[in-house]
Amino acid sequence: MDKAKGFYEDAKEKVADVVIDAKQKLDDKH
Repeated sequence: MDKAKGFYEDAKEKVADVVIDAKQKLDDKH
């Protein structure tokens, strides 16, 4: 159970990084 939770938390952080990166790229276009 702990391993699954750790994987979920790690995936959540990676998704957040991708979202932030995508937002910055969109902001650069404007």
